[in-house]
Amino acid sequence: MTDLATYFRSGPVGTIVIDDGKANVMSLAMLNALHGAFDQAEKDKTVVILKARGKHFSGGFDLNVFAKGSAEDQYLMLKAGAELALRILSFPTPVVAACQGNAYPMGAFLIMSGDHRIAAEGDYPADALERSAEEAAQKLATLNMAAHAATKARARGAVIKMIRDMIDEDITPQYGEDRIARRASA
Repeated sequence: MTDLATYFRSGPVGTIVIDDGKANVMSLAMLNALHGAFDQAEKDKTVVILKARGKHFSGGFDLNVFAKGSAEDQYLMLKAGAELALRILSFPTPVVAACQGNAYPMGAFLIMSGDHRIAAEGDYPADALERSAEEAAQKLATLNMAAHAATKARARGAVIKMIRDMIDEDITPQYGEDRIARRASA
């Protein structure tokens, strides 16, 4: 795992922190780091807090990849983002998303994929947001995790299937090639 996303565990709660030192853009490297952090959280069977450092939760996808990247780079970044949102939506333990500041498109999808969302607007003390997320995670850690996973799968099954189908059918290498062709003709 890189420094773009760090994971640490405290008892039944695992915390994943997004931090690229800037706007926390969802580059392919960031998305891969987040997948690695979720791999560890799943192995540890922890309730997850997903949060970010800085004044933004996330600036969304890396727009430089869309503006100047290859078709393959665009495809891989978009697919990794969609896979991560789907993973959070279907994660076997609860995910608490703690959002400070802005969360532009891909960041917003990650937050909406969580089970519990906490957000702060304006001059809200960061430690208060963190305490609220920790309290929620500790309470969620008392759930029967097998029942939680089964209920989540039942309640979200149709949406999860629809997203899985969209990823498999629509996010293809052709997607990036089509974007490159449109960019060249503009």
